[in-house]
Amino acid sequence: FLQFLLGVIFGDRNLFFLQSRYVAISLPALVIGIRRRKELGIWLYGLLIPAYLSLFAVLLVTNMDTNTSYAKLFAGVLGSIILYSLCLKERNRERSGSLSLGLGVSVSFLFLGLLVSRLLLIRVTGCLPLTVNARLEKMEYGAEKGIYVLEDRARIWNENYPLLQEILEPGDKLLYVGAENLIYLTGDCEVASPSTQGTNVYNEMFLKYFRLHPEKLPDLIVIDKTFFTNDSYGNYFGADEVLNWIAENYGDRKITETDYMTIVSEE
Repeated sequence: FLQFLLGVIFGDRNLFFLQSRYVAISLPALVIGIRRRKELGIWLYGLLIPAYLSLFAVLLVTNMDTNTSYAKLFAGVLGSIILYSLCLKERNRERSGSLSLGLGVSVSFLFLGLLVSRLLLIRVTGCLPLTVNARLEKMEYGAEKGIYVLEDRARIWNENYPLLQEILEPGDKLLYVGAENLIYLTGDCEVASPSTQGTNVYNEMFLKYFRLHPEKLPDLIVIDKTFFTNDSYGNYFGADEVLNWIAENYGDRKITETDYMTIVSEE
């Protein structure tokens, strides 16, 4: 816990890997609440069950990693403290002391959690766990102009944008393999991708799109090299299959390598 506090206040990372502790705190309370739902139902149905349903929903319908998703259990932690206090009250036969303590601790945790989230933590590409102490740099071009992001992301964008504007011709069908779909806004091009929502999952369903819509086959392909070196992108969301497809079908095209991109274009 001390490491977490020091990381948030003095470091540039908030050590979100500790969020797994939410399960250890709330799961026993969930079991207690289910077994004693008649007298504890308000906390079970009001805090614990909604928290776990939120966690399962996020894991089911998004590509967020398990560790990040544990934050959805925060309300369950608050309910757990109250349930434990109620059980302690019964054990000690103190009608109000334990419950008041539990409510006080829960409200304090909620206040401190909101305070930390709003004042110290920042949201960046890839949902990395960073704080306001992280070094940021301004984006100079395009849709992200004026936004401050991590130094490496700003450097990549600021170098890629002018280059892509030179390469892209009006009407080009562009396929981008990476996590920064704003690349499609660097020129007057046609998107040759099933989706630009969030981070694409590059798997067999991605390739099925081209079999169903051959008119969408790309003229120009941009592969983001950093997509394969950034830990926040996990296993690259199945990109190997798409890369093999590109090698098989576009192997005779012109290949241009830059520091951050591999560009496959017509001669």
